[in-house]
Parts: sequence; structure tokens; C-alpha cells
Amino acid sequence: MFATLQVTEEWSAQAGLVLGGDVFFDGGDPTFIGDVKWAPPNGRDSVTVSTILGSGRFNQARQLNNPNILDLVYTHKFSSRLVYSFECLGGYQNNLPNIGTATWMGIVNYLTWDFTARLSGTARLEWWDDAQGRGPASEGSTRRSRRA
Repeated sequence: MFATLQVTEEWSAQAGLVLGGDVFFDGGDPTFIGDVKWAPPNGRDSVTVSTILGSGRFNQARQLNNPNILDLVYTHKFSSRLVYSFECLGGYQNNLPNIGTATWMGIVNYLTWDFTARLSGTARLEWWDDAQGRGPASEGSTRRSRRA
């Protein structure tokens, strides 16, 4: 279930309720997802703040993640072919086997050039802090499977 509200030409908000943050079928806990976006209709900049909020608790019995995450994305369009995006996110999850609570945060920069209408290239520069090895970027890693 998801709803979008266009507040003004520049401001919009979205809110929804899903069953788990990382599964489609056989869902987990009820989880809120939402965002607020500022994007002038003919502007070159936009800012979006998004969140995933639920129990924040790893479901050990079903091996399902239920993280809480806050995400900020800023985008600037230099031209019709060159776009820059900055993203900063952080999150946490508790009740993890052998860890307890895991926290993570990251900053990433994207610079995208459209060579043609169907071909683009992106350069990416990222800093990621996931000391416990359990954030979204480490899903499926060997570090995760040893601890699960």
C-alpha cells in the first residue's frame, strides 16, 4: 500500500506500508516507507529525504532483515547530458546473532554522462562504514554468512 501527495509544484510526499524491507513474498514485519521531495518543475536541483522504519530488529527465526534507514539524495543537472548526485544514508538493526546491534552509514557521489539516448556512463566515489559487516551493502557476503 503506497500513496503519493503532490503538496505544491515543488514539494511532494510519499508514504506506504510494506511487509518487510527486503522481501516481496513471505513478508516480514509491517514497515513504513516514505519520502519528502523538493523538485522545482523547471529547476536543475532536487532533494529527497527517505526513510524505512519498522521494528529495526533482525528476525532470527525467519532470517529476515528489518533495518531502519534514513537516506538523503541531492541531484544537480549541469546539462541535458551531465548529472551529479550526492547520497548520504545511515541505518541500524538490532537482535543480530553474535553482534547485537549493527550500524552503518555511507556517502556516495555519482557523475553520469549520457553519451546517447540509450547509452550512459557513471563514475562513482563512495565512503562506507559498516564495522559489523551487516549493513545493506554486505548482504550475501562471506562475512555475513559466517555470522548468520
